[in-house]
Amino acid sequence: MPADRNIPELTVPVVAIRADIALPILAEAPETTAWFSCSNFSWLTLYLTYTRGAGGGAVEFYLDWRHAPVTVGAAVGAYQMTAESVGVVAAGADTASLVQRENVTYTATGAAAESFAWGSVEIRGTAEDFRIVMRESGVTGTPGNFAINAQMAV
Repeated sequence: MPADRNIPELTVPVVAIRADIALPILAEAPETTAWFSCSNFSWLTLYLTYTRGAGGGAVEFYLDWRHAPVTVGAAVGAYQMTAESVGVVAAGADTASLVQRENVTYTATGAAAESFAWGSVEIRGTAEDFRIVMRESGVTGTPGNFAINAQMAV
């Protein structure tokens, strides 16, 4: 990142990861995108569009990460993104922080397509690949449509 700016230097165009098609319903296994290489990049931003299938519709998604290339025939070691809550620090006492796997839920506010950005997520070359796992989590019998675009930067 240039020293005189606090923004990443965009180096690749926006890439379509998932077309604007219906999500799987909650009772089904979530849909998973293909793995996308992010090695040598420092930042990932997702540009998302959700159109609810019915009032109260919501999409739930999370990112999986891999830290090394996959050997043909080997099992895929995926690590789900997490959220952390730092404990209260007090003199003379240990601090307990919490970390838990994280899902993101976006609930539509209207019937029209709603676009939003998620991230930027700092990678700093520590991950080899990522994929996105998603499903309808609002009105599970009437899944909405979900489109995913991504952009990475150094």
